[in-house]
Amino acid sequence: MVLELECVTDIGMNSVLAEFHRELLARYNLFFIDTSYGTDYASYQETAEHLQKYMNENLKCSGTFLPILTKDLLSLEVTNVSVSGFSVASDEDGAVLRRQAVDVMKDEFLIGYLNKVKDWFEVVREYELNENVTDIQKKVVQQEIIEWEETLGGPLASEKGILKKALDIIKTPTNGFLYLVMDVGKLSKQEIAVEEYLSARRLNQGTGMRENMPYEDTFVNELLFHEYILKQVGRYQAEKEGSLLKYQAEYILVGRNSDVANLKEIAERLFLLREAANIFHIISSEEKMESTKIVSAAIANLLTQPEIEPVIQTLLVLAWAGLESVRDVKLLFQGDRVPLIKVEGEWFYGIHSIESYIEYENLDGKVEDAGLTYADYLRVFLCFETSKNKTYRLMDIMEMDIRQTKGNASFRMDACIDSLEANILVKSGYGYSFELKRSYGYD
Repeated sequence: MVLELECVTDIGMNSVLAEFHRELLARYNLFFIDTSYGTDYASYQETAEHLQKYMNENLKCSGTFLPILTKDLLSLEVTNVSVSGFSVASDEDGAVLRRQAVDVMKDEFLIGYLNKVKDWFEVVREYELNENVTDIQKKVVQQEIIEWEETLGGPLASEKGILKKALDIIKTPTNGFLYLVMDVGKLSKQEIAVEEYLSARRLNQGTGMRENMPYEDTFVNELLFHEYILKQVGRYQAEKEGSLLKYQAEYILVGRNSDVANLKEIAERLFLLREAANIFHIISSEEKMESTKIVSAAIANLLTQPEIEPVIQTLLVLAWAGLESVRDVKLLFQGDRVPLIKVEGEWFYGIHSIESYIEYENLDGKVEDAGLTYADYLRVFLCFETSKNKTYRLMDIMEMDIRQTKGNASFRMDACIDSLEANILVKSGYGYSFELKRSYGYD
């Protein structure tokens, strides 16, 4: 009797697991049971009823060939199934989903490649390239220029063309940097209502990850999860067919309600990172620092104000780095590569390019064949985003796209489970009763 119950329970649980969501598997290679079963409401009890149905069908041997030969001599019946535990995709800040995503990627990526991404992350973190410190430097320089103008009783910047151009370069563009590096009119105009998706609503909650699951949010696993994201979703230059938002990776990083808003924020981040890296390159180069010193000293002497030379030199460093950075971002959006930290042979503009520049959008230059791609910079940005944000926003994307498919208009990732623990009550027609507790899931 016990052996029969064990077999029937195994068959019933496996039948329930076989009801995984087909679109979620086809699009994202994930196994989850949608407990709404295509309706507007999630019901874990309905999953329990499915288990009860499958077990009773097997206990009664219904539908078998020559049922008289397979008569149920024990007269067993499952009279109740209650759910005592279940893992929802969004449980533990999305760790339940991340576990499956990481498993998908483990066979596809070499550790050597992940180590390269780790190296990029460590360079950015070590040199604080993701910190917005240059804006403070710019404001200090601009304020000092104003104070010197008041002291001299006239506009200092207009005295020499290079100073005026340098001040123009370090000003933050009114519409943002995205408008300087591409034709925004050609971008996707898609918008969403963020509040309709997982990251912005109150969630159904399960009981968390199954016990003894071999998963931890290690840094290597985080890098594998990033690769899963970039493989499964669209982004600028690699839009996903049929997606609601075209720049999905950018949404995962930013979380705004439109493609343009998300890409605009990424352009800002790219510029700030490249600017910080280029400033580091200039101040690390004796040759470039000597160039800025010669020019700043000449201007200070012409103004008969040698005290202002350090301010002018700082302004030139910021402007020179800014000029190079806009070109870098433009190249990245064109599909080219830009090194994280440049060496001398990878630098494009000379210091006198500051004076000769006209408009950012007219900047042009040679194409680089070494360095990081746009997708690589997104990899770096993902390293600095919280696990919860990037996982929940990924599930937003899954909901956006799956809701566009037939029968899935109300699809919710927090209604999807990857494991189930059930208490099963079985009674015999001869007066006996048994209670089993079993936990099954996708391994």
